[in-house]
This record gives sequence, structure tokens and C-alpha cells, in this order.
Amino acid sequence: MKGVSPLIATALLLVITVAGAMMLYNYVVSSLSSPQQYASLNIVSAKLVKLDSGSVLSVRVANIGTAPATINEVILIPSSITSNITKQVAITIEPGVTKTVNVDLDEEAEQTPGTGKYYVILRYDGGETEPYPVTVVG
Repeated sequence: MKGVSPLIATALLLVITVAGAMMLYNYVVSSLSSPQQYASLNIVSAKLVKLDSGSVLSVRVANIGTAPATINEVILIPSSITSNITKQVAITIEPGVTKTVNVDLDEEAEQTPGTGKYYVILRYDGGETEPYPVTVVG
């Protein structure tokens, strides 16, 4: 036997090259396809407004993710009290939207002193935010 003719060898190399190029193309296209949907909340500002009848926590939140996020809990952490103040909420924020969340703290008014530092954390279906300092007004 003399071996494979040059015409058949060229055809085999061409088929192998085209098959390899197709596999590489499919890999690159699947790798560059749109990423997973995720929700990510970022606190823009937070204020605790002291009133005669209680307090209102106002938190401005931006959804910087690609999916809607539902806030489940708002946690106010006073530095001078050992226990946190947690309020259950159900507020949905669409991607790319900034929204203000207001939480009444009427029954917790006696727990929130006029001075001291406060931090707020938002728990949502994708996790929770970092503690953000709260500005006390009033």
C-alpha cells in the first residue's frame, strides 16, 4: 500500500478543520450569551425622622441588578440598644429603578432614643445590603 492519496488527505483535513471551527463557534456563542438574571439592591440614602407620635424610617433604594427584587425586612440597628428593630415589608423594586421605602416605627418610638448612631440593613430575596448609616432628623 502506498498510503492515502493527497486528494483524500486534503478532504479529511478540511472536514476536521470545519468541525473544529463549528465546535469553537458554539462554545464562544454560548459563553457570550446573556448573563444570569440577578437582583442587587444599593441603599442611596437613609433618614430617621423623629415625630411626636413616633418615628419614620425613610430609605432610598436602587435596584442595580437585572431582575426585580422584593424587600422582605427592614432592620434598624441602633448603637445604644442591644436589640435591633425589624419590620416585615413586601416591596418590589424593578431593575434600574430607585424607590423610597418608608417604614413607620410607632410602637418602637420609645426604643429609639434621640441621639446615637443608627444603621439600616435591607433583606431581600437575593440577599441583604451592607449596613448603611442613618441620618437622624428632628
